[in-house]
Amino acid sequence: MNVVVLIQGREAVPVRAIPFLTDWRELQPETIARLLSDDEEVYRPHKLLALRIDALGNLVEVPPRWWGEKRREIKAISEEIKAVQPGHESGRQRWRRDATRALPLGAFVWKADLEDFVARIVQMEKRGASRRCLLG
Repeated sequence: MNVVVLIQGREAVPVRAIPFLTDWRELQPETIARLLSDDEEVYRPHKLLALRIDALGNLVEVPPRWWGEKRREIKAISEEIKAVQPGHESGRQRWRRDATRALPLGAFVWKADLEDFVARIVQMEKRGASRRCLLG
């Protein structure tokens, strides 16, 4: 799957595509929102920055506090599905669809930054660091 786009001559990955690129393992929608937020409880191997293009064509950061709200929205989706969904698999598929749609359509990260970020996660896992401290 090729989801890389060029923005001002640099390769970028839409935030909504990240769960698909990581095969729904390390970087699911709620995890992405948590890592991009200003949540001080989450250890990060380095900062990952999400950007968007404003109405004038300028690159602007999606504020970290905004991602905290997206995280709450995704948690609410989970709660709603658990309350009404009879089966695990149907609930899981609905959650994947709805949680991904909760991520902003125009937000992206630089491909090189995402690759570096994921490589650091893998290195931490190889050294035996707790995934829980990084990814929840």
